[in-house]
Order: sequence, then structure tokens, then C-alpha cells
Amino acid sequence: IASTISLSARAVSTLYAKPATEVGETSFVANWVNVHANNSSIKYSLSVYQNGKILDEYPKEVNASAEKFLVEDLNPETTYSYKLSYGQLESNEITVTTAVPVPYIQFVAPDDLTLTAAIGEASQEVEIGVDTWYVDGEITVSVNAPFELSANKATWAQSITLSDVEDHIYLRLRGDKAGEYSATLSAVSAVCEAEPIDIKGVVSAPSVFVEDFEAEGEDSYSAHDYVGDVAQWRFSDVGIWSSDKAYSGDQAVRFGKTASSYIMMTEDKADGIGVISFYAKMWSTSDGQCVVCVETSTDGGTSWTEAGKITIDQTAYTQYQMEVNQTGNARLKLRQTSGKRFMLDLLEVGNYHTSVEAFEADGWTAYAVESNHVIESDMAHEGVAVYNMKGETVFNSSIKEGVTQLQLPQGLYIVVIDGDSRKVLID
Repeated sequence: IASTISLSARAVSTLYAKPATEVGETSFVANWVNVHANNSSIKYSLSVYQNGKILDEYPKEVNASAEKFLVEDLNPETTYSYKLSYGQLESNEITVTTAVPVPYIQFVAPDDLTLTAAIGEASQEVEIGVDTWYVDGEITVSVNAPFELSANKATWAQSITLSDVEDHIYLRLRGDKAGEYSATLSAVSAVCEAEPIDIKGVVSAPSVFVEDFEAEGEDSYSAHDYVGDVAQWRFSDVGIWSSDKAYSGDQAVRFGKTASSYIMMTEDKADGIGVISFYAKMWSTSDGQCVVCVETSTDGGTSWTEAGKITIDQTAYTQYQMEVNQTGNARLKLRQTSGKRFMLDLLEVGNYHTSVEAFEADGWTAYAVESNHVIESDMAHEGVAVYNMKGETVFNSSIKEGVTQLQLPQGLYIVVIDGDSRKVLID
């Protein structure tokens, strides 16, 4: 038995574009039918238009088998169209209008925004970003006392007004009265308001921890306990001799000739450890300078963390200090690591009273004070650029650590350092 089967092929005569999906404020997904399903290597050419004019980055080659492509970087509430082509074939044209923008204000700040200050002082200021989207007009940013806000680090208030181009503020805690505080940071414009963020603050009483070593002690280098006026200590290769000259009062501690001498607290100090200071001197020129390692413990003395080293290099009593910044209940240890004998007196230990680490772009910030454009950085930078709104470079040079001031006319400027930017308005 014989049979005949007739086969026929029909050439693809057109392409089919489908309606856009996932339409957002600045993007949409263009869709089409892959009419070349038998060839996975086929690429179509996608063209996107606005008012009949093709966009700069188009046409683009797209994989036919994908059947969709994300079109982005568009303007909100704007009508576009798209179509596809392949050789002599061309699809129908699809029209799509991007979504109406939803204005917003958003704070950019650390998750745990807790500031601390000592009485009579203000905390370190914290930079907070203010991101906006389609917000025209002024923005009012507010916080409750004793917190304060500023746009330029010069004037401080509970409420400040920003223009719609300013993108950061500064927050600090004023140390008027000891206690714990909480507040809400808010921002509002004519069209929307930010989701408030919670702020906490602690104002601590001034330190009363001053160990003058006037309490009776042992004139021995043997390891022993010492009960001071403000704390209990463990001495090792350290003693108190009445014949030694003190900086203040009648007594001071003498560290021994070995590089293993130490004094350490054997009980915790509440309120953390902030700045420590003491007076010290070399025993003699022949004994030479000594290095003291400053350590802290928050687990009852089981383990110790180095905060830094201090070199005793003077033959007369000299004040030495270090910022330790250890939170919580803590102990202090001063451990000699090199050198021979030296004298130490009048040890003062302050409470922990630093704020959250400055929330700044790569350790720098920029703001305006009167007609001065100020760049503040914790390190030197090369290739710092400042642009005006015409795109012209008004400054392009290196800056040193600290504060750099530029005299510039009124206007909006953009500072760029290592790829990060800040807007500064001089008005």
C-alpha cells in the first residue's frame, strides 16, 4: 500500500508586538510573540519612541526567544511607543504611558540612631540624608528638644526648612540635663511627608572617677591588690613608695623595670569608659621611655581589648590622654609593654559619651555657611571636583584632612569625591 503526504511551508510574513506590562513610573516591559520559535539564535531589533522620535539608546538587539525586554530610564507620566523588526519584517506599534509619579521624602540614617552627650556639651553631629522624589517646594524637618537640627552646622533649631534641592541635614543632642531621651524626626512638604524615624539620646553626668592613689598602698613590686579611693585594683610589678615624688598629693604609683608591669581594675565601672588621662614621667633618662598599652574588658576581666598605646617620653610629669570609647560596664588596664621604671599619678576616667559614628559619605560631608562652600573630611583626598548647574567645573584639586572652604557665588553645586556626591546650596 502506498500513500502520498503533501508538505508545505509558509514564510513568516510579520512580527507581533504585545501590550506592555509592569508599567511603572520610569520603566515598562515590552512584549512580543516569537514567530521564529524554531531558531533560538534569532535576534529582533527593538525601537522605542517618544513623540515619534527614537530614544538615544535605541534600537537595541533583543533575543527573540525571550519575548520581553525591560525598557527603563524613562520619564514618569510620559507616552512612549515601541515596535520590533527583523530584516524586512516589522511588527505593529504598541503605545504605553508611564505611571504618574508618587512623591516621597525618605531619611537615610543609621538603623540605631542613639546619640550621647555629657552635661553642658553637645554630642557629635550626625549627618542624615534626605532623599526626595518629585517634591517641589520647601521641606520642613522637625525634632523634639533636646535634639537639634542644622543644615550648615552653624545654626541649630528644633525645626528647619530645606529647599527641594538640599539632600542632607545634621542632628545633634544638646546636653542640658542628665537623663535618657527619645524623639521623632519628621519631614513634611506640600505634597507628602516622610515616614518618621525614632531617635534616642543619653545625657550623662560628668565623670567623678579620679584615682589619685592617695590611699595606703604597699611598697613592693610583688603582685597584690590595692583599694583606691574610687576603685579596686590589681598591681603587678607596681607599688607605692612614700619617698617617690607625686604629681599631686603625697603618693603616685611606680611601675617596675620589667616590661610586664600593669595595674588593672578588679571591678566594673558603670557608664562605660570615654577619655582617660593621667600624669606620668620616666623614672630617669637612663631608664628611658616606656610604652603603656591601654586595654578594656567588658566580661569581668576574662578577656581584654587593646584601645591603643601611649609612650611615656618625658622626665617631668606630663599629662597623657586617650579616647577609649568603650560602652557598658567596663574595666581598665594599663599594661607596660616596653621600657623600664616610670611614675603615674592622677588617673581620670571619663564616661562613654560619644555619639553614633558620623553617618557621612566615605568620611566626608559638604555644606554652606553664609557664602562659604565648606568641605569637611576625615582624610586627605585627591581629585575632588565641584560642579555648578551648568556642568562647569568650579573646583578640581586635592583637599587635606579637616575643613576646606571655597568662596563661590550663590547657586546649587555638586561635590564629587571618589564617586560619591553631595549637593550644596549657597543662597
